[in-house]
Amino acid sequence: MNGRIERLNRSLKEIASAVLPTSGLPRVYYWKYAISFAKICINQIAISTDGTKMSLMQAYYGLIPFYKDLLPFGCKVYVSNKNNNSSLHTRGIAGVYLGRD
Repeated sequence: MNGRIERLNRSLKEIASAVLPTSGLPRVYYWKYAISFAKICINQIAISTDGTKMSLMQAYYGLIPFYKDLLPFGCKVYVSNKNNNSSLHTRGIAGVYLGRD
């Protein structure tokens, strides 16, 4: 059991260390977000330990992963600003994608 947990921790660190440099974000401040993003990726990847090819999310919750919502870590995103009704002002606020809750 301990070996499986160590392998999972190693996989989380490997994914996080791969997505941080490509995002251009500082490693010190965004490490926890990269680990959280890696956790989301691992939970949605199809695995085949018993031949069923199910993701962990599908095996545990019975939900099929929706890959359309999974964006690259650190990419530029725009959040809708619904308080601004003027047609001359911008309606989106620029941000950086750090994963989802």
